[in-house]
Amino acid sequence: MLEVDDGSRSWPHLVEQTYRLAFGHPSPAWQRAKARDEMSVLVPYRPAGAWRSVSFSDLVAGRLPADFIRDRLVLVGATAGGLGDRHDVSGAGTLAGVEVQANLLSAMLADRFVREASLPVRLAAGTFPAIFLLLLFWRLTPSRALIAALAMFALVAALPVLLVATTGLWIPPATALLGVLFVYPLWGWRRLHTIDRAIAGELSTLSLDLGDPVAAASQPLDHAGRNAAALSGSIAALRDLKRLVTDTIEGVADPLVVTTMEGEILVANRPAEALLASDADLHAAFYRLPSARDLISADGRHFSHRRTPLADADGGQRGWIHLLAEITDIRAVEREREQALEFLSHDMRSPQASILTLLHGPSGSGPDSGERLTRNVADKIAYHARRTLELAENFVQLARLRETSFAPEETDLHDCLGEASDALWPLASKKGVRIIVHSGEPCCVAGERHALTRAFLNLLDNAVRFSPADAEVHCGVAAATAEGTPMFEAWIEDHGAGIPEERLADLTGRFGPLAARPGRSVGLGLAYVRAVAERHGGRLDYAPVSPHGSRFALVLPEFAGSLSR
Repeated sequence: MLEVDDGSRSWPHLVEQTYRLAFGHPSPAWQRAKARDEMSVLVPYRPAGAWRSVSFSDLVAGRLPADFIRDRLVLVGATAGGLGDRHDVSGAGTLAGVEVQANLLSAMLADRFVREASLPVRLAAGTFPAIFLLLLFWRLTPSRALIAALAMFALVAALPVLLVATTGLWIPPATALLGVLFVYPLWGWRRLHTIDRAIAGELSTLSLDLGDPVAAASQPLDHAGRNAAALSGSIAALRDLKRLVTDTIEGVADPLVVTTMEGEILVANRPAEALLASDADLHAAFYRLPSARDLISADGRHFSHRRTPLADADGGQRGWIHLLAEITDIRAVEREREQALEFLSHDMRSPQASILTLLHGPSGSGPDSGERLTRNVADKIAYHARRTLELAENFVQLARLRETSFAPEETDLHDCLGEASDALWPLASKKGVRIIVHSGEPCCVAGERHALTRAFLNLLDNAVRFSPADAEVHCGVAAATAEGTPMFEAWIEDHGAGIPEERLADLTGRFGPLAARPGRSVGLGLAYVRAVAERHGGRLDYAPVSPHGSRFALVLPEFAGSLSR
């Protein structure tokens, strides 16, 4: 208190009177206190020993230098501890009475008292830490929220001390500290309450969807324990459901992909992963609506794209389920059907049309008493009829070859070549073509004798048919190897017109015309030979003969000495 009023008069504080004696007027601190009618002040105390002190006897005896006390205010008092003039001061320790007065006089001379903040500032300082922590708790994890609360508590405790030391402004920290201590458990309770309600609601929904996944507890549990047990059971049920979905997706043989609305892949089974890894461009098809056209992969496989909406828990669409059903075999069968229809409508009808033309003549009238049916015409009719039978036979044999299982036996290729050349001797003799078979040691393979003989018959038939009159067709069997495997090469060579380069791209295609002149066709002959070669684990090779002609070779594995049934 800078001044005390006993009712009769006012008594200024000793230090205030000292200031007036020294300067001749009241101190600024007293004037401010008088103006607000509040004479108490807060003194920034310094610790004990902060002020210079000397013996009073030395001062009176004049043993001190004059400059030591010139222009200074000297306070006289006892500092000995036994005199009882000792006071406990917060933040400064135990001070003698004269040191207390010295601190007050120093603050008055410097006009630097501790100023208590105004009520609005104290209220703001008391509530701001708690509000700020609440805002932080919305964004922080529980561990970081605890660290933030401890850091805020330390800051609230240290900041008033720093303000007093630097600016002399005093903000009581008690309210802010209580707010920080209260807000963290309050927030923790609120968070646990919200989590508990959310878990209870979700468990109730899951119980309706999955049934009750929680087994009866072996010991009584509180509310939190029951929720924990229910949550554990629900998680186990969801794991089982996820495994069921995963196994179901992986059990689908065709590629199955689940994507978002934007096309991002969420789930894909192994066939889909393999397909997308081999053809990255196929992923773009998921963005398009399914169309009537097939999706064709880089390796030539055909897929039918079917897309089903994927709904979330609320029923809204969140993506698509794509199923790519492979229809490569279906498309192959459709192509073969179209080729067969084309074959039947063109190659099979052409000889029949020729026969009708020969029978009826250009005028369309029938033959009369053998005048038009000459020997030459009869030969042509026989040729076209035989050609029709050959085409039909090749068609049936090729279809039968694809449908029956492979039943090999030890077969000598020389015998098959001999049977085929004997069967074609009448046709070759009539045309003046010699078939020369180069015989040798037995060359046995594990094969089907009838299929191999017919394959050689087709090759020899083509060679004789496209060879000029008085030509020679050579055939034989030679040893060969393929990647270290012993093989036999049954070859047939002619000196006919050869095969044009534009026909080599589809040399063994079904129903493909290969003749050098338009209107002539080898039909299914080479397609049957290729099918026989592949059925026996071999291949059909072709090479042109100089200056003209063709050389076909059926390369088959050598018989190993045993057959598996």
